[in-house]
Amino acid sequence: MPSYRTLLTTVLSLFFLLSCEREERFESTYLTLSTNTISVSAAGAVRNVLLSSNGDWTLLTPLPSWLEMTSNGTAPDFLLVFTVAENSGVRSRSAFITLGDGNMEETLTVTQAANPRLSVLSEQELHLPAEESSFVVSLETNCLY
Repeated sequence: MPSYRTLLTTVLSLFFLLSCEREERFESTYLTLSTNTISVSAAGAVRNVLLSSNGDWTLLTPLPSWLEMTSNGTAPDFLLVFTVAENSGVRSRSAFITLGDGNMEETLTVTQAANPRLSVLSEQELHLPAEESSFVVSLETNCLY
């Protein structure tokens, strides 16, 4: 006949074995950018942004024609290289770039200044009759005269 001590040891052992839950380990996903804003002059520039992610990230918004992006690196750290073309226009411009991995999203804002001294005439050459007449010329500028 088993002793109480042996029986108690067996019961306690079974209790501990059956009461232990499996510890499930899930690595939470992350997606971060080293900055959420890039500002460049009208001349254009190249800027780097570090993207850290343990997921498969992708570009979720199309890039405008004046902005290019390349990616270098392997998980979890990627170097995003943004090349901003010269802005020859009279207005500043911005792009909102969203990157995501299916669970998380990050948005990067790229802002570029306008050409510092630019004027645009609607007519480059005017031919006026000898008699008195009127005409309209539109001037768009981003500087004071």
